[in-house]
Amino acid sequence: MDEAQDGSGSPRTKVIELDGDPDAPSRGRHAVTAVLDEWGCEPGAREDLLLVVSELVTNAVVHGGEPIRVTMVRAPERVRVEVTD
Repeated sequence: MDEAQDGSGSPRTKVIELDGDPDAPSRGRHAVTAVLDEWGCEPGAREDLLLVVSELVTNAVVHGGEPIRVTMVRAPERVRVEVTD
């Protein structure tokens, strides 16, 4: 997992790299959950984000190529997630 840090030394960006195996959506959800835990995100605010990650990684497995990258960017009051293949 790659990281970029903000001025405080705290990771602001995380990049999760996945292969195209059928279990990639599950591994992506677990990795995103671990990052959200590290960042102290509220458990109740995660469900929509995890659903989107699961759907986008599934689309990348079915229709895209490897590697699949999930990029998470932390900002005040939100987290931006990008999935590329």
